[in-house]
Amino acid sequence: MSRTPMIFLLELWPHILDQADLLEPPKVARETIQSICVTCQDLQYLAQPRLFRRLSFRGSIRDRDRVHSINDLFQRVPESRRWPKEMHLSMPVREGDRPAFANLAMQLGDLKKAFIAYTDIPLPLWIHLISLPSLLTLSFIDSDLATLPFPEPQPNPKSGGALSNLHTLTIAGQYVNTLSPLQHSQEPFLQMTSLKLDSPSTPEAGKCLIKFLLRCPRLQILEFARDQPAVLVRDSFTLPASVIPDLQSFSGLLWLVKHFVPGRPVSRLSIRCGAYSPDIISMLDIIHLPSTPLEELSMTSVPWGDELLCQIAESSPLLRRLEIMIVCLATSPTHLVSQCFNWNRFLLKLQSNAGMAPNSSL
Repeated sequence: MSRTPMIFLLELWPHILDQADLLEPPKVARETIQSICVTCQDLQYLAQPRLFRRLSFRGSIRDRDRVHSINDLFQRVPESRRWPKEMHLSMPVREGDRPAFANLAMQLGDLKKAFIAYTDIPLPLWIHLISLPSLLTLSFIDSDLATLPFPEPQPNPKSGGALSNLHTLTIAGQYVNTLSPLQHSQEPFLQMTSLKLDSPSTPEAGKCLIKFLLRCPRLQILEFARDQPAVLVRDSFTLPASVIPDLQSFSGLLWLVKHFVPGRPVSRLSIRCGAYSPDIISMLDIIHLPSTPLEELSMTSVPWGDELLCQIAESSPLLRRLEIMIVCLATSPTHLVSQCFNWNRFLLKLQSNAGMAPNSSL
């Protein structure tokens, strides 16, 4: 490969490569970066790290071969060990592949995001993964971690404990077994600010959730993504007032809102009523639960009433965004909206399952 004069200033190429990364579909973006790599040595030096920024292993034979080729690259080019920033693992790791994955894990020095789905994590990969000080985001989909250990705290306090810098944790699926090893942490997760998981569906899941939240004192964002039947847990669920005192954003079912929002500085609130259809009085009570005025409010499957909209306008002077999906609406409430709100202040979306869906955004 020859060296050719750079057509653009060297400082411009990272921005050009950023645009190449955004091409859709992702396969086109990757092929574009590969083409740039074979242009000349200078561009290869700038572009090649982007080919390894996101490692993805989804179970194909090619993916299994890539584990070995990446390990070879790490040996030949030591600085390449810092290129990967994300890893996606959604394939069963066979016994014969475990040494290669263990070797790969030991060399990922600057990984920031890890996504594990539908597979058991090899022990060496797990131990190294949660010990990375660079790891900021960790996501699991239907992953059972119950048998995995949690490392003891490091004797050197400057090194930090396992997952000491984790900011965001996402768990899809039954999370009791996923959270199990995290419960054994000797240190709180002081850097964790965002947690996304399914609604608790059993008393065991509810207790497990509360126990974990006690270890996340600085949590600011809590989202319950998938709704689960809550008949067994709704009446027995009790959340101590001291848990997550700094919560600023919450999304979940109505019964969870009543536990997590009162007395907390929630400024962004998303309410899903699910199968339960509340009355207007219940919804009016919800609006006054946070200890700070709402800035964003989203409500789905709620009954319509002029009083509800007026109360929202009166109690939320800082509201910038309002989304409402109404249970049933025969006529447009636009005339009332224009009376209650300054339309230049925020986005308003009104949707009805009765067929009318007036949307207004300014």
